[in-house]
Amino acid sequence: MTAPGARCPTAATPGAEDTAPSPGHSNCADEDCTPPTATVTRTATPTRTPTLTATPTPQGTPGLLRLGEVLYDGTTPDTEGDEFIELFNADQGPLDLGFYRVGDEETAGGGEGMYRLPAGVLLTPGQSIVIAKNAAAYRARFAAWPDYEVRVSGADYPDSPEVPNLARDTDWGHGSWTLSNSGDEVLLLGPDDRVLDALAFADGDAAGLGLAGHAEAEQPYSLQRVGGADSDDLDADLRVALPSPGWVEPWPTPGAAPTPWILPGGWQGVWGGLLAQSGFGDGEGGPAYVLARGQAAGLHFLALNDPLANLTAARWQQTRDAAAGVQGLLPFIGLAADGIDLTGVDQLPGAGDLWSWAASHPAVLVSAAAADWEAHSPLAADLVSLLEASPDDVGEAQAITLAFAQAWTSGRRTGLAPLTWTSAESWRLGVLVPELGPTQVLDALRSGRTWLTTDRDLGLIVQAGAQWSGGLISSQAPARLTVHYADDEAATLELLDGGQVLTQTVVSGNAAWALTLAVTPGSALWARAIQPDGDVAAASPLFVEGPLPAPACASTR
Repeated sequence: MTAPGARCPTAATPGAEDTAPSPGHSNCADEDCTPPTATVTRTATPTRTPTLTATPTPQGTPGLLRLGEVLYDGTTPDTEGDEFIELFNADQGPLDLGFYRVGDEETAGGGEGMYRLPAGVLLTPGQSIVIAKNAAAYRARFAAWPDYEVRVSGADYPDSPEVPNLARDTDWGHGSWTLSNSGDEVLLLGPDDRVLDALAFADGDAAGLGLAGHAEAEQPYSLQRVGGADSDDLDADLRVALPSPGWVEPWPTPGAAPTPWILPGGWQGVWGGLLAQSGFGDGEGGPAYVLARGQAAGLHFLALNDPLANLTAARWQQTRDAAAGVQGLLPFIGLAADGIDLTGVDQLPGAGDLWSWAASHPAVLVSAAAADWEAHSPLAADLVSLLEASPDDVGEAQAITLAFAQAWTSGRRTGLAPLTWTSAESWRLGVLVPELGPTQVLDALRSGRTWLTTDRDLGLIVQAGAQWSGGLISSQAPARLTVHYADDEAATLELLDGGQVLTQTVVSGNAAWALTLAVTPGSALWARAIQPDGDVAAASPLFVEGPLPAPACASTR
């Protein structure tokens, strides 16, 4: 768009194939980007905001008109007349549509279609219009009229007098609107035939338009611009979702992080996320968008870990620029590869074994999924500082997972981290730091002073004197522990050794649960909080020195 990008549909839209999409229905992952109803509601009576005037020529100067959404794989039998293109005003002032043309012909004089937008129709900032292939087919699917239509001949494409028809620009394209499902391009032209915006989908010629990445959205989905972004990378700029014509997602609204949790000894707890991915990986939007979503969600810190295999030099620079430009959030840059996630990376690794590269860069944080983490490399046991788990696992009745308990009882002193962070999830990673800074957060992560929670500001950590979660305590005397809990909600607090619950208590809110107990050499003492509403948290273990016990624990997974 000049470029957009797209991701495949994910589990965030369950049953989407069976749901009839409707205009203005957002498929965003959370309520922060749900379109306001008043902005997108249309009625069967054509009361569209853009209105034709008698002005014969466009007024003012061309501005930032952009492609907002493209549905190229329609569901209308035979004709796919319900296809549409959405345009929106990305400028600071009103735009006259008469400066622009839109169509699927990428070359002047070609055989596809190009259409002139009417002069004298003004779009206010943020306002959008919908151009349907055929208004009647569009209305049959979306129960609303589009703003314009382009195919109006014969029984297959009946003309709807309620909707203005766009005129063809035969100087540029000799044909009509025919978006090929196997691959095509959509262009927005300005004065002097300049390409102001473009996208290519499926096997369309993205490279010929100067676009990186790939976009594809089979029915019933459409390609939708993410947060108004325009980086010329299709993977970063577009998402795939059920259609929402007439609404374009705004850039995330800045949020405020929770007040740090104050603990004894000058420590404070803060919340963030690791292993977030942009549209370069399994997420959506560019790096700047993901970081903005993290800031809007109230995180103190967030790490981007896109797949190394997808990170070109240009994408790596885009990630670095996004991290340098974010406000109100401590960003970390990382990457992901088979079996290993790296955080705090300042340069792209070259060719070769990534585990060996990590071993030669000790400042980089190494984390790995709990399952089979040691099987990836003989270096794993020495390098991995965090094991990645789902917060759902920590709320299970028996063990956090067999893999964790086995790792801990085998002397692998690792802390906990979530599998990933997305704005659709409430998962957070808490860390205990003397102050919020990049060195302090990485040190806390590496030392295991962490907790995992499904609540945005729930805190949970274990203390024994000067030692906190992740630390090592003596086995020579009974351990005097304090489980610190921060939240206004009641909870059941448990102290566990590996997969076994040793003791528990119920608290009504913020608490410091003190207890004394004999400890087994080599054990891993961790805490879990379970709230009545289903939210859970788990604090990384305090490890007991001494000979290791034989691994033995049960798990429900």
